[in-house]
Formats: sequence, structure tokens, C-alpha cells
Amino acid sequence: EIMRGCPVGCRFCQAGYVYRPTRERDPQQVKDGVERSVASTGYDEFSLTSLNTGEYGAIEPLLTTLMDEMEPRKISVGLSSLHATTMTESLAAQVRRVRKTGFTIAPEAGSQRLRNVINKNLAEDDILNATRLAFEAGWQLMKLYFMIGLPTETDEDVDALVALAGAIARQGRGIGGKRVRVTLSASTFVPKPFTPFQWFGMDGVEGFRAKQSRIRRQAPKGVEFKHHDHASSWLEGVLSRADRSLAPAILEAFRRGAVLDSWSEGLDVERWRGVFADLGIDAEAWATRPIPLEAELPWEVIDPLVRRRWLEAEYRKSLEAATMATCADACSGCAPFSKECVRGEVAERRWDDLGVRSSNRIPAFPVERAPAGRNGEPAPAPAETPPTAALRQALLPAASTATSSAAAAAAAESAAPEPTAAAAPEPPLYRWRARFEKAGRSRFLGHLDLVRALTMALRRTGVQVAYSQGFKPHPKVSLSPALSLGVSSRGEFIDFETHAPLDGERFLEQVNASRDELAAGAEAFLARSEFPVVRARKGKPDKVLDLRPMIEDLGLDGDGRLLFTLVLDPNGSPRLPEVLAAVAGPGRDEGAEIERVGLYAREGGKLLSPLVVGRRPRATMT
Repeated sequence: EIMRGCPVGCRFCQAGYVYRPTRERDPQQVKDGVERSVASTGYDEFSLTSLNTGEYGAIEPLLTTLMDEMEPRKISVGLSSLHATTMTESLAAQVRRVRKTGFTIAPEAGSQRLRNVINKNLAEDDILNATRLAFEAGWQLMKLYFMIGLPTETDEDVDALVALAGAIARQGRGIGGKRVRVTLSASTFVPKPFTPFQWFGMDGVEGFRAKQSRIRRQAPKGVEFKHHDHASSWLEGVLSRADRSLAPAILEAFRRGAVLDSWSEGLDVERWRGVFADLGIDAEAWATRPIPLEAELPWEVIDPLVRRRWLEAEYRKSLEAATMATCADACSGCAPFSKECVRGEVAERRWDDLGVRSSNRIPAFPVERAPAGRNGEPAPAPAETPPTAALRQALLPAASTATSSAAAAAAAESAAPEPTAAAAPEPPLYRWRARFEKAGRSRFLGHLDLVRALTMALRRTGVQVAYSQGFKPHPKVSLSPALSLGVSSRGEFIDFETHAPLDGERFLEQVNASRDELAAGAEAFLARSEFPVVRARKGKPDKVLDLRPMIEDLGLDGDGRLLFTLVLDPNGSPRLPEVLAAVAGPGRDEGAEIERVGLYAREGGKLLSPLVVGRRPRATMT
């Protein structure tokens, strides 16, 4: 996340109001966070997210710096919520450096009049310029987000929406040919509290259906129309505009099975309608009724720090199709903190470059070159030894004629490589084969999930896996034939390609590092005759406790989980952070998932269930 808030002020956007003022994160912190996350997870994509990412002051220098580092590793970037006015040629060039999926832009309304009503601060030329830059940069899928049912909307506004989508489709085909596709998505407007549109009502069901049909009939060739289910939006409108009198309906709907309703497959709107009818609630009126400006609003028990009087003024401006300047251009005095906003403290914190601040980056594991053999080839890997870790086989270069099936499929699927100014010489390819076990919980991973998990593991070790060329590069990784779900194996194989030789022994140490370290720590703990721990009270040493006799049956299971038995003693018992620190090292308890799997009593040298301990045999009759 690179920024909170948004300086534009679209009148339908609740987040744009309640998250004021706009606050930008230091780009150096963003850069460090991305680097640490990629090194820790092995993901091949990161996102820079905010309500309006293009408005972030340092977006271009930040993105350029990150992609200079990530492109050689085939790690791509995703940008959320780009305002069309912030789309530039250089921004498009950075996003497309690794792979391009779909490009999304949200005009919200088709006509300029309606865009002024909602204060989108967006002209049609801005929209067409942004889509042109995307098409010229190579995007072939354009997603357009609109809303229908906006306040003051007319049939002419709906027709303008279709016309704009058609103009973008023609523009795209003129630049990218017949493969260009345009998706027109029309969601349902829902008035939200703490926005200037909170006083407007929703369109009724018939109104929405008529507008959807109108769009579907007019959608030109090359434009695919998608729309949201109006029923779920209707329920959202009912609940977002209701007062406490609807609380019994929410409870009753829950009692009748309304759970996980935010999932479309779990939502049953008819259940809700039945509840409203049984309780005598006119839900349609709650969703569609306009609210008088002077009315007391039920949600005003909450203070969003945005002045109601200012929201009322914005409501009146919307009726006149008058726009408000963005926060970056002029202060509109929306809140008590306005004097500290764009022209004050917040302005001073807007970043426009990375500066010279030091980096706290945690680098990925280094990849060492293997000792060279004859003719500069990598030396052969050592013979197999039976390690306790998951990977069983030191890396062996696969036969030079072998071809990764996954890589071949990916290459066939990919488009031809894009032309470059000067073709760089092809780097050498090294093919490797390793053996691993698929056991424990990993046996429930499907084949594709297993490929992803192993590819992420390779990235975490710093291995630069080779990628296919083309529109969407794929890592050159393939596995043994897929196992049925739930079946474990001790002899699975992975083939992968790199552009640099590997030190097989070092590689195995990196891949299995956490498991081997944990196993070594457990073995070292068991070898000790005592393990004193000093406990403090009010910051001062209080007493010493010997952990060694209080921990039994210490070891790792097939999933690499640490299993142990704690001895609970009235005179003192070990604490879980103390145990984990003793075995795995200080600080390793952070983020650890800890579960007690059983509780037993010791009686006669045996561990027994508390359900049977202390039972006395009944007297027998003679």
C-alpha cells in the first residue's frame, strides 16, 4: 500500500471521503517492503495499491527503480485504480516490462455531463489518450468500468456509455488489430453514507433492468457487456441506508441461514425478502427513497471528520453538474483538518522521488557459482547421500537433449518475442534435475499448486530460473507426472533451467534451510543435560528454571512441524516462547502456529487421558 485517501473526490466514493486526507508513504519504505516480501515469499508479482495509485507523487521513479531490479527476475507489477489523467507513456512502459494481462480504466459514466455530476474530473480526451497509450504499449484486453443508476442519469447518458466503449474498441483495433478485446462492465450505483450522494435513492429493479437491456442491445461488435447482479446491490442499498429498526431483520435472516452472503454462491436474496415481508419492513423504500437534506441521518452517530455542511454543498453542486477541484489543486475546506491537508503538513509529506535514504533491504540468498569442471562446464554434483530433508538428490544437470514439457507448453502458448532495438546474445542454459518427497500435508496439493509452490521455493533461495519468451513468460519448470490428490511419494522429480550454474550442495542447504535448522536445534537441545532459563519480574531477574527435564519426545514430523511434550509441574512449567527460543532460536516464535494436540496425566509411568485417570473400580459382589 503506497497511499491512503484520494485527492480527486468522486461523489459516490465513500472511501475517498472517510480516508481523508491523502497521505503518501515514503517511497523508500515501499521499495524496501516490496524487496523483503518478494525475497520472503517467492511470488512472481507484486502490486502497488491505493485508491488512486497514479496520483502518488513518486509513482514513476518508484516503479522504474523497482522494475529495474525485478525485470531480470521476471517479477511483474500490478497497479490498482489508475485515474485516466495519470496514465503516461513512461508509466505504461514500466508496467509492461515483464508481462501484460488486462488493462482497467474506470470512466464510471459515458457522458461529460454525468461525469461532472459525479465529479470524476475526467474528460473524454483523457480517457481516449489513456486507452491509446495502453494499446500502443501492447495491451490487447481493455476493461472499462461504468456505473448505471447514478443520480440524474438519463437514457442519453446510458447511450453515451455504449458510444464511448465503441470508440475505444475501434481505437484498439486500429492499433492492435482484431485480437483487441474490450469488456464493458456496468455495476449498480449504491448510495453510501458520508458521501454527497447519501441523500439520493437507488433506481428500482425495473429501471436497472431496462438500462441493462438498452446497453446489451446497442453494444457494438468487439465489446463484451457484463453487469453485476442487481439483487445483491439492492440488498446492499437496503442495509447501507437503514437505521436500527432493521436490526431484528438482520438477526432473523442469520437465524434462517444467511451467512457468507458476500459470496455470490452463498447469497439468497429471496430469503432476505421473506424476512422483510414477515417483519412488515418495506425494504424497497429503504433502498430507493430519497432522503430530505434536513433529515437526521441514522449513521451520524459516527463522526467521519468530514463536515456535513460541506457534503450538503457538494450535493447541490451535483444537481447543477458543477465540479469540485481536486485536493491537489485547491483546498475545499471539507473537514476540521483542512488547514493541515494539501497546503500544510500533508503537502510537505508528498514524495516525488526516492531521495538518498538508506535501504534496510533484506536480500535474497546469494547464488554461488559451482566450481568449474572441464571446458568450463560445472563440476558434477556429489553422489547421493540419504539426507533427512525433503529434497533427496543433489542437483544433476539433465541430458542436454531433454526438454521441459512445461516449458515447451508455455513456449507454444506464448506469443512471439517482441522486437527489441538490438537483440542481446542468448545467455547459456543449464538444465537441472532434483528429487524430492511429496509427503504429509503437501500430498493434498494439486499438481499446478505444487508447481507454483516449488517455483516459489526456488525464487526464495535466489535461484534465477530461466523463463520462456513472449507475451506472458513462464518459468521453465516441469515435474514428474501428476499424482492423484492425497497420494504421497518419496520419489518425485523436478526439472528446471537456469542461466547460471549452481552449487548443488549450497542449493540444497538453502532449500531445506528452515527444516534442517529446526532438526539440528531439536537434536542439540536433547543432547544437553540442562537448559537454564532466567525469568524476570518487573525487569529484574527473578528465578531460574531448567527447561530440559520439562520437555520430552522432541522431534519433527513428516510436515516439518516441531512436536514435543511439555511436563506441567506445580513448581513451574515452561512457556511456549521459551521452548521455541531454546530449540529454534530467539524470535522464532513470532508468527508461529501453535496447537495443543492433547492433554494427559501421568499415572504408573504411563500417559493416560484425564477421562480415565482417578477412576476407582466398583466393589465386586461375592
